[in-house]
Amino acid sequence: MDSSQYYVLANRIKIIVQKYRAERNGKEKENYLKKIMDALVVGVIVVDQETKEIVDVNWKATTILNTPQEQALGKPITDFIPDSVLQKANSGYEGYSERVSVLMSKKGSSIICSNNRMQTDNNSYNIFTILDSSDLKRNLPNTETPMILRKSQK
Repeated sequence: MDSSQYYVLANRIKIIVQKYRAERNGKEKENYLKKIMDALVVGVIVVDQETKEIVDVNWKATTILNTPQEQALGKPITDFIPDSVLQKANSGYEGYSERVSVLMSKKGSSIICSNNRMQTDNNSYNIFTILDSSDLKRNLPNTETPMILRKSQK
């Protein structure tokens, strides 16, 4: 082998190592973000803005919605959050403001829903956070819970 062949071989090895490292870093970041999503105490639902399909959902959201993650992924968000609530949550979007609304009431508690938008290089997403007010009632002093619920219903 002459020196030019060694140079070509070294460059190929360098490219393979760079691709491997990029893949590994991508998987590590994905795992890192997944752990953050799973550590949250509020439900998070990520919806593709164009297709209106759920692309990611954390364990708390599946618990609140009483649906396994596998059944939620790829389904339209309207299968879980009524269109009227989505329209109300989206109506406040002049300049990325957050809207909060009560999704539904059940047995003395409410499901509170807020919506934010996120733009990536290629896609736009709606990020819905949902919270069962009974979680608030368990974890906050009684004086703070009614105030938070009143604000969410405005």
